[in-house]
Amino acid sequence: MQSAKSILLNNPLTTNSQEAPKRRAKNEFQAYAYKLAHDLNDLDHLKIYLVLAKKVERPLMEQAYSYVSDSNTEDRGKLFLWKLKKIREQIERERNKKNFKYDYVIKKQKEFKKIFANEIVLKQDSEITDLIVDNLKKYLIPNKKVLVLGNTSRRIYKVIEHTKPKATIVELSPEINKINNSNKAKVINKDFLKNVYKDNYFDIILINNFWGQIPTESEITFLKEIQRVAKKNSILIVLCKCSSKCDELWKEFEYRKKIYLGYTKSFTQESLDEQLEKFELKMDKQYLDGGYCLNIYLNS
Repeated sequence: MQSAKSILLNNPLTTNSQEAPKRRAKNEFQAYAYKLAHDLNDLDHLKIYLVLAKKVERPLMEQAYSYVSDSNTEDRGKLFLWKLKKIREQIERERNKKNFKYDYVIKKQKEFKKIFANEIVLKQDSEITDLIVDNLKKYLIPNKKVLVLGNTSRRIYKVIEHTKPKATIVELSPEINKINNSNKAKVINKDFLKNVYKDNYFDIILINNFWGQIPTESEITFLKEIQRVAKKNSILIVLCKCSSKCDELWKEFEYRKKIYLGYTKSFTQESLDEQLEKFELKMDKQYLDGGYCLNIYLNS
């Protein structure tokens, strides 16, 4: 333990102003950071402001500062940092709303489904009609190998889980699969394009509310993989909602003060048929009810 004499000798209580180093900003961003920390009464965190002033666009800093200047809070520094974070997050979201690359869409959809799994299942259960369900049953032929892409409706799952042998269901979201799950079907929590299946393996493939989750630029890649795993003379079933136009966009959804992006693709029946015809998939029958389409294609 240091003695009182040692502490006083090694830590003088006064400093000769001529001996004290003069600290001057060498760069403009340093001067700006100091002024910002001073005005926000947050000099204890000057290093944080130095990093921000060097790396963050000045208009964003000014926007956050303007927000704080109108506030009566005593913790102005904390409010500034919070607001700046929100501004940057919003800009990043707006930038990402133009990103429709497959890997990015899959990543964001997994995040989205984790939070809104119950809402997704309830919505689709309420929209799918008895007519659609009854007609789907006709095509799930016993003793045929069935692949299902998408697991977002419990009504459809109840039909699928009774197929023999067990259907293979591919759904990215573990949360949705917890809602729709039993030992009567094989459920895989994985991206379809990253699974490995044998060539010409499945007799029936059901795209269950999944076509609208595939980015437009990835449709051909997706169909090539379906064609590879499907047997000759197999059946492709597409359960979906068609629109009057083709478009893809991101929608914002808020949960517990956090914003999540949900991917949405609208497509017409004509655009769907056009893509499938490239792979010699011809529509055999179609059932329409409640806004949903049950399209049956034959793989000749």
